[in-house]
Amino acid sequence: MTTGPTATAIRVREIITSMRENRYFETLSEMVNDVKILRSNGKLVDEASFELDLFDKVSMAKGFWLQDRPDAKTLNSKLGDQIVKTEHELRYAIFRRIIEITPELHKYRQFITLVIDEWYRRNKSMADNIAKWTEKFPKSKITVLVGAEHRYILHKLLAERNLS
Repeated sequence: MTTGPTATAIRVREIITSMRENRYFETLSEMVNDVKILRSNGKLVDEASFELDLFDKVSMAKGFWLQDRPDAKTLNSKLGDQIVKTEHELRYAIFRRIIEITPELHKYRQFITLVIDEWYRRNKSMADNIAKWTEKFPKSKITVLVGAEHRYILHKLLAERNLS
């Protein structure tokens, strides 16, 4: 197995290529838009509408929590991780379920699986890269800058390697 900067570059290239080939961001936008249109036209079944309302409320709560505590210390806390993790996991579970029970959205079945798989793959690639640098510089502190939504899963992936 190739390791080091070359392997990292190859993994990043593979992820970017997969995202381009699958029109990742365009399709994600189309999927969310299709859900919104179906919702506004009253064409989502009650269960899907309920789950989407639940997701909206959790997202709003996360937004209010972040608005009330905009400092880095709070955002980078265990509570911050739990809030982001809950919203994130709920997002994928709810969208997967809405797609499953809404015939007009069945065309997104494979795509939602791709979204979830790519999310994990991107984070695993980041964790691999962090692990590589901790092995290369075992007595050094390493600073990692990532978006807030990556923090909880990187902690989990690194803890699995006894690197947290």
